[in-house]
Amino acid sequence: MKLPNLLSAQKKYLPAQERTNQKLIKIIPFFSIIIAVWMIVSSLQNSVDLFIVLSTAVEMVFVALVLFFVLRYLKNKYIKRFTDEQLAKIEAECLSAPQYDGIMVTSEALVYFMPAILALPVQELVWIYPVATTYRNGLLSKTYYTIVAVTKDKKRHTLLRANRDSERMENSMVFLSEHLKELRPYVLLGYSEQLSTICKKEFNSMLQMADRGVGLNIDMSKLEDIKKPLEI
Repeated sequence: MKLPNLLSAQKKYLPAQERTNQKLIKIIPFFSIIIAVWMIVSSLQNSVDLFIVLSTAVEMVFVALVLFFVLRYLKNKYIKRFTDEQLAKIEAECLSAPQYDGIMVTSEALVYFMPAILALPVQELVWIYPVATTYRNGLLSKTYYTIVAVTKDKKRHTLLRANRDSERMENSMVFLSEHLKELRPYVLLGYSEQLSTICKKEFNSMLQMADRGVGLNIDMSKLEDIKKPLEI
């Protein structure tokens, strides 16, 4: 099923950082092939070892093709989660659906616009929480903020990749809370050690809570600050 409106929404709402990544990803395959052809032509003119040049050229083309098919796979991977009816609703709503900095919510999907669109069915969302990961190198350290969405198949999906803006993460969590609660009232938002343990050991109970609001004895006061991330 073709989704021209969704692709238009991606161009419209793609965050600046992801926009740069998308341009690079589009350029790299063609650039690699052009360099490979140039190397072969140059080797023929300058009597360079043709075998070495051909080997290098083939490797470059192979990398370009792998990148192309990985992006295509990711796109199809997420689109296959939806029925034709759901995709039709997403297509009809996406140009006017609420969005914040590359994250969009329609009646059927939570969408994050990146080079390959990440789309998760709203009714499969179980738990969403922010994460702060700090990398240290001597006296220097860098902290990156992401948002993790856990779905019914126990898989974790990352939003806001390589983001160093804590305010962006906090505003994104508030945005998700405001718009998902209307569609998925019992989706769990925020991080706590208790929820982490339940997710690992009693995931079916977590599913019941997300689906019907029953099945978990959770101290909800610990989830009130949905912007407080898991520190790694």
